[in-house]
Amino acid sequence: MSVFFGNEQRSGSLDGVLGSGFSTDGGLRSSSMKSALRVVPVYSATSLIADSLAVTPLAGYQETPSGGKASMPKQPGLVLNPNPNLLGTRIDWIHQCVTSVKLRGNAYGTIVDYDSFGASKVQWLNPDSVYVDESGPLPVYIHNGKELEYASVVHIAEYVVPGSVVGLSPIELFRQQLDMARSAQDFGTNVFRRSGVPSGHLKNTTKQLSAMEAGVVKSRFKSSVTNGDVFVSGNDWDYSKLSLSMADVQFLDSIKATANQIAAIYKVPPEEIGGDSGSSLKYTTEELNQQKFIRRALQPTAVRLEHHLNRLLNPGLYVKFNLNASARGDLKSRMDAYKVGLEIGAYTLEQVREFEDFEMLTKEETEQWQLWFGQVKKLQNGGGSGA
Repeated sequence: MSVFFGNEQRSGSLDGVLGSGFSTDGGLRSSSMKSALRVVPVYSATSLIADSLAVTPLAGYQETPSGGKASMPKQPGLVLNPNPNLLGTRIDWIHQCVTSVKLRGNAYGTIVDYDSFGASKVQWLNPDSVYVDESGPLPVYIHNGKELEYASVVHIAEYVVPGSVVGLSPIELFRQQLDMARSAQDFGTNVFRRSGVPSGHLKNTTKQLSAMEAGVVKSRFKSSVTNGDVFVSGNDWDYSKLSLSMADVQFLDSIKATANQIAAIYKVPPEEIGGDSGSSLKYTTEELNQQKFIRRALQPTAVRLEHHLNRLLNPGLYVKFNLNASARGDLKSRMDAYKVGLEIGAYTLEQVREFEDFEMLTKEETEQWQLWFGQVKKLQNGGGSGA
């Protein structure tokens, strides 16, 4: 294929960072992703975020005329189990989505079923087998060479740079920022540019190019190789590479990334992925650490996923993760908080029991509790037993 008319593929891939090679079987079992998971701190960080969000309670709500929210008597299929795999669960589905986003910067899916609330089933695709053509007014999603129906596509991107809809993974963003910083701070490293020697020579072996044609070829070639993608050409091109680029080496190995650095990239506690926080827990608590993890790592991913899921539901309906459930303190702390919440009217008894996954008391149980609690209050206030 001539470089003039070929479409260069641009994807947010970690192949150049954590491994190479991929399969196009439509699932998330690519060899490149497995290579990434072999890096223990990266696996620990991504699985920590994916596992934590996958087990976080998710519920659907409907907007009230006053602008508030009300629980739905029946939950949408998108909340109950959006996994089209008959043996899959919602936990598996969320875990797949978050893992794809954290390792590739993108989660691509297609809607495969609907219910009365809107979309109910979404099939996640292997991000390595999806190509996004952004040359037109709307992006075109191509999976395994076949264009997907735009209305059926679900695309959740992590870090999106202006002018594109394709996201970058946390490591890709870090690599890009580090490369920019190195270029800005160390001009002397580019010996070729300073001495006027080009970095490579792309030659057409069959025809003489005009200035305009050479410019088009150069632009298309650079847009492909700059991102570390595969450059496809026919038999009429010959390229001689004169220098190695950073994209050709293992990025994490090249910077000798430690667990602490990877923890900083993914915004997770270092001690959770084999690193060292470097400080004592004397002046903090496990609950405060958990709240920090939720605020920095879980909440941005949860809110991003909520917004995309809300677009799949009918107007007036939305879903929300209960991140407070992930910050549960010890039993006494929770009970003290519930007591205050009940006294000031922030909680209802039904809500408190739902937080603890308790069923509501029956009428007989309520009467028994009131009788027992009344006797306890009398003893606490110094009252007698009566008689």
